[in-house]
Amino acid sequence: MKTPKTRIFLAFIIFGSALFSVNAWASCNTSTLVTTPDSASVQTCINAATSGQTVTVQAGSATWTTQVTSTLPITLAGATVCTGSGDPYGSTSGIVTCTDNTVITLASSAGGLGTSGCLTRVTGFTFIETYDNYNGAVAMSGTHGSICARFDHNHLETGLEVGIAVTDTYGLLDHNLIQDTSTSGAGGLLTLMDGDLASNGYQNWLDPTNFGRNQASYIEQNEFTTTNTAKPYGAYDSHDGGKVVFRFNTLNGLPFGLTHGTDSGNARSLVLNEDYGNTLSNTPSDFNTLFSTRGGTLFFWKNVVNGSAWQQVDLQYYRYDQTDSQPWGIAGAGLNWTPVSATITNINATAATLNASDFTASHAYAALAVVGPLSNNSGAYNFQLTNGPKTCGTYPSSWNQTYTGTTTDSAGCVWEDVGGSTAASSAPGTAAGFCAVNPDTTCTANSTCSALSSGDTCSYYMDNAGGTYPFRDQPGRIHNQVLAPNYEWLNTGAGLPSPVLTTDSGTASIIVANRDYYDYTSSFTGATGTGSGTLGAKPSTCTTGVAYWATDQGSWNTSGNGFGQGVLYQCSATNTWTTYYTPYAYPYPLGSGPAPPTDLTATVK
Repeated sequence: MKTPKTRIFLAFIIFGSALFSVNAWASCNTSTLVTTPDSASVQTCINAATSGQTVTVQAGSATWTTQVTSTLPITLAGATVCTGSGDPYGSTSGIVTCTDNTVITLASSAGGLGTSGCLTRVTGFTFIETYDNYNGAVAMSGTHGSICARFDHNHLETGLEVGIAVTDTYGLLDHNLIQDTSTSGAGGLLTLMDGDLASNGYQNWLDPTNFGRNQASYIEQNEFTTTNTAKPYGAYDSHDGGKVVFRFNTLNGLPFGLTHGTDSGNARSLVLNEDYGNTLSNTPSDFNTLFSTRGGTLFFWKNVVNGSAWQQVDLQYYRYDQTDSQPWGIAGAGLNWTPVSATITNINATAATLNASDFTASHAYAALAVVGPLSNNSGAYNFQLTNGPKTCGTYPSSWNQTYTGTTTDSAGCVWEDVGGSTAASSAPGTAAGFCAVNPDTTCTANSTCSALSSGDTCSYYMDNAGGTYPFRDQPGRIHNQVLAPNYEWLNTGAGLPSPVLTTDSGTASIIVANRDYYDYTSSFTGATGTGSGTLGAKPSTCTTGVAYWATDQGSWNTSGNGFGQGVLYQCSATNTWTTYYTPYAYPYPLGSGPAPPTDLTATVK
């Protein structure tokens, strides 16, 4: 746990051979873009910048009550100095130490830093968040598929939501000290990797899912710590088609966090998660699930879990066990949901409909029949018959508007509220809403689908036909709803639960071991689970879906930290091994990007 550091204030800032007083400019020296830390002055200096320039913020303290914004690819560099690395295998053993020189207190929900220029870098700041900023106290965005954000060598203190948010772009968060300062309640959400927020994740799910590439947000070499021993929320969250690699970080007293799925906030789930090389310690008394993920695929490997009472990595799917109320609707038998709109940027694309007819009195209904009553329900929700086939009675005087609640008519027909929208879809009765061969592509006509794949038709529902496995975006599914199981291997530590991966009892029938997820087994034979060893020791026979980590293959880890390398092989067909996953180069290649500021001298006051 870190304690507040003695604040060191800059006496001078040196650029080249010129020496300037800390208080030389009240606002912005536009010849060198140096500014005092108050929000008005920083904004003035940013407005004077051009693409590629650095705006240097002097040492000092300021309180921001309005948001500072930038739409240019610039570097915003403060004078806070953070040294060390959160890499638990590194020379500083996972410790990041910061001297807080440029201290920004974010004192209203409107206060914060928002950047949308590609490439934008924020470095050398101490941010203290005192109000919830649900879009991020520091919010960095860009353009779809771009790599537009770097947040490094900063100190963030927050007990609220959300600390750092990266949206509509990919980025790198590295060498930061990130502290949850809450002492009670649910704690702070420290980082949020939002994926493609502009389309609620539809666009990211349309993109191919590439494992071990830079088309993801990388969180590495950070130290996360908390003073909340009751309910620390976690290091990160992701949804809206997010792709996150969380590696070589140290977590003191808090879990990895969670990812939201296609169940809440009208958003698609996370697509890809890679968690490896991290160390956790100091088990909290609550929120002690190591990690919760509600969609996409997960590689969870070689993490060290210290402490005790940690619960397993939980693979969840809320639309199936009916624990969330959103317009996607319940995933279940007989429920053929279609999108209200086939335009992914239309908010209605996140509302699903059954195109159900109104309730008819004295009518013989089949088992699992659905109605979307408009007369008394005002088109709010859909209802499914749970005790049919049955001839139903008169129109109920009211319908239960509670998600999963039931309504019984005069003949004893029990109708369950299954949510969703009762608006008509884009092509009711003719288009199911998605392409059959390319089921992440929305459609209103066969021509859209056949242009992608010859013979493809607009006939796929939100979930598989009839409301059966697989369900959209559920754990173990990636682009075009292809099976990509969750894999776990070589995790260690006194606090490691066994097995590591699990699912809720309500979803055990759709998230199944050795199909949707594979746990590590030290006595691997190729029949079940995930194994490891040298390539030569890999079994010659294998069951489709199992995986094997070859420890003597690959060259992705160039850090020299002793962690090792490896390549994951998957049994792609009976007795056939295929290279499946190689992690991205570590440390993250930065190319010719600017380094942290080094032209600073300081004296203690």
